[in-house]
Amino acid sequence: MDSKIVIEKDLMRVVVSGRFDLQSSQRVFLEMLEAVKQHHSKKVLFDGRAISGEPTTMERFHYGEFVAREYVKHASSFRTLPKFAYLLSIPVLDPQRFGENVAVNRGMPARMFDKLENALAWLDINQPDSSGIGAMLLEIISTRAQELQQLKEDESSLHPAPGKWSKKEELGHLIDSAHNNLRRFIVAQYETEPHVIYGQDKWVELNNYNSQPVIQLARLWLLLNHQIEHILSNMTEEMWMRKCNTGKAEPSLHTLKWLAEDYVKHLLHHLHHILELEPMPY
Repeated sequence: MDSKIVIEKDLMRVVVSGRFDLQSSQRVFLEMLEAVKQHHSKKVLFDGRAISGEPTTMERFHYGEFVAREYVKHASSFRTLPKFAYLLSIPVLDPQRFGENVAVNRGMPARMFDKLENALAWLDINQPDSSGIGAMLLEIISTRAQELQQLKEDESSLHPAPGKWSKKEELGHLIDSAHNNLRRFIVAQYETEPHVIYGQDKWVELNNYNSQPVIQLARLWLLLNHQIEHILSNMTEEMWMRKCNTGKAEPSLHTLKWLAEDYVKHLLHHLHHILELEPMPY
């Protein structure tokens, strides 16, 4: 599991990705505790929406027990006792909140959420609902860019079946998605409900991605997503609520917040397929 700690004005944000395993998750928590002590953070948001896998019941128990024990052990080192909000997706998130109950019953102020706005509200953070999406996107591209550049040229050009994209073409589809969503995130901030659509199959066909080096495609994908992250991280709360029409046969209006969240889900789905990782539903 990979993690990145971002210190903000009223919040310590920890963005975590990769396949769940108990030992790595415990290591990440200890790193969080050290950062809390160093920066005197009072509120911690653990953003694990990019974690894949499904912890067992015993792993949930052992994690909850571990974090509570370490929290209590280090409590005297905290200037103010911090609160921990975990932002997760099913199946990493347990609908029964078993691990949460284990930790809370042992003295740790922690809650698990599936929506960012609810996590921030519990932490009493007054931020735009979608303020964590840019950080999450940055963590994903930072983690996966090198893996994409290391894809084998010949294998990446192969079509797994008639009518199915090669890995280069699927990566090209992510490039096309970045191009078009970049336009949505910009144009919708100054036009009223702009209509921005594209034909994904035609874009892949006309870009002829199979004839291009995979390292070139990976670098283009990385640059485009860095620009998207920059835009998302600097949008105001008012801009997040503006809408864009993405419907083809009929209007389909979505807020930029919804589009940004959907963009990241779509990105993870295809990245995990290209890199042959744990499938991510979309």
